[in-house]
Amino acid sequence: MKVFPVNEADLLAAMGIYQRYDIQFFDALLIATVERAGCTTLISEDMQHNGRYSGVDVVNPFKLSPAELDQLLTF
Repeated sequence: MKVFPVNEADLLAAMGIYQRYDIQFFDALLIATVERAGCTTLISEDMQHNGRYSGVDVVNPFKLSPAELDQLLTF
């Protein structure tokens, strides 16, 4: 598994995401880092289900059917 630690560019991007979408700063930081890592989907129960933030789609795994979750986790 490749690890993507937060960097200065992520902090700057997170500030813009935070202001644009009016979400918690640490959620914005997570989105910025996930986007830099090349991910397009973030699985989170804490953010808005089916929310789209700066090119990242957020899905709540508890709002998906077992089949939808299996499809999402297949890579």
